[in-house]
Amino acid sequence: MSDKNETGTDTDKADETKKDPSKQTGGDKTPETMIPKIRLDEVIQQKKELQQTLETVAADLLEDIPENFRDLVPNLPAAEKIKWLREAIKKGLFSVRQVEDGPDSKRPRGADVPKNFDGMNPQQIMAMGYKK
Repeated sequence: MSDKNETGTDTDKADETKKDPSKQTGGDKTPETMIPKIRLDEVIQQKKELQQTLETVAADLLEDIPENFRDLVPNLPAAEKIKWLREAIKKGLFSVRQVEDGPDSKRPRGADVPKNFDGMNPQQIMAMGYKK
């Protein structure tokens, strides 16, 4: 039979927890295995600084991309965004082709370069046009 004290709690159970600390909540952790708060704060501060550095590097890589391609970059964490941007730049996703203006812009690449006709007579020039 257990006795009840004035608050209505069972005194036998309270005595058991005083004798056996493993029955208390969180009894499996001992002070020897806990990390000191100072060390934990240092690690958290280092993590924040490294995260800030990664975000800075990701922002710098994003600035190198042309303005019209920036909306193609997915919204990822900083480390994954850096990896994605480097792979995309390596594959040439953000490279802009130079548009050539002028008479040679319509000519297919690898076409013959026109020859110099200064030393030819008219029949030779016409013969050049019919050969292919």
